[in-house]
Amino acid sequence: MHSPLAQAFGTAGQPKGDDEWFMTLGGVSSHARETLVAGRQWNERHESFALERRVAGIPWNGAADRLWQVRYVAATLEDSRSLWGSYAGVALMREVAHTGTWRLHAGAYSSLYYKSTSWRGTMKLVPAVLPTLSLTDQRSGFGVNLAWVPPVNWAGRDTISTVLLQFNYRIEQ
Repeated sequence: MHSPLAQAFGTAGQPKGDDEWFMTLGGVSSHARETLVAGRQWNERHESFALERRVAGIPWNGAADRLWQVRYVAATLEDSRSLWGSYAGVALMREVAHTGTWRLHAGAYSSLYYKSTSWRGTMKLVPAVLPTLSLTDQRSGFGVNLAWVPPVNWAGRDTISTVLLQFNYRIEQ
């Protein structure tokens, strides 16, 4: 029996591991410095809900290369200013290590965020390309995604270096 997601997206006939669905239900972050606004603190516990589809192989090299994955993500989350936003993106990940049932992937995640850009609640679309690590236990389906937001100057404003950790679980067993 295949999950409703596999049936809805026509992936029910794929071999196990070729096309997997994960959900994310929260995460944590750590900012490199405090806010510059008196009386404000970063929210470092993020409520969220995300769906992530992991497809083995890469489009230009075919599914034969099992070390590569393309990941598609859509989510809604509470950001670092405790405001709700959303994001969607795609990641290109390569398996770099494994031991037993654990797999470690590294890659880059490109996305478009709709998020707060000020403490006044201003919401904007913000593009990002983030270096990403992912550790998943193939047996249980539990995993973590780790991303780093580097300090950059965006539209005349400096971003704060931030590390993000999200917890995910495979929903197709």
